[in-house]
Amino acid sequence: MKKYIFIPLMCLLMSSTCKKDNNHFYITIQNQSDNDVYLCGLATNFEGKCTLHRFSIIEKNSTLEYCPFNNSIEKSLRGGGVLEFYLVNPNHYNAHNVFYDCDSIPIKNDILKHYQLTLEDLQQMNWTVEYPPEEQ
Repeated sequence: MKKYIFIPLMCLLMSSTCKKDNNHFYITIQNQSDNDVYLCGLATNFEGKCTLHRFSIIEKNSTLEYCPFNNSIEKSLRGGGVLEFYLVNPNHYNAHNVFYDCDSIPIKNDILKHYQLTLEDLQQMNWTVEYPPEEQ
């Protein structure tokens, strides 16, 4: 009797965890430089001041799988949305949880690269961001 319950239950669990569509939930960021970098996002407080919030450290010559949204990237960026993030030099990064005038973010941080990527950009890049970018 247990076998008859177990098999359908396993089939149900397996089918619910399978990816049934071609949506993407993460991008790959390749740090091909000889230095570690911070992966950051811009945060704004209720006073309209800004800071760069560190999401992760990407070590030199390594790869990070970055999941930017709770939904699929396709759903999150449909209708012209943009995925925005920064790669920042860890030796010149704003103080943690300290907010500044938004204009001063480039002064408080050594921004190595500011990315603003559309769904089409990510598809063309095959869901992989290379830093530093290859010369075109």
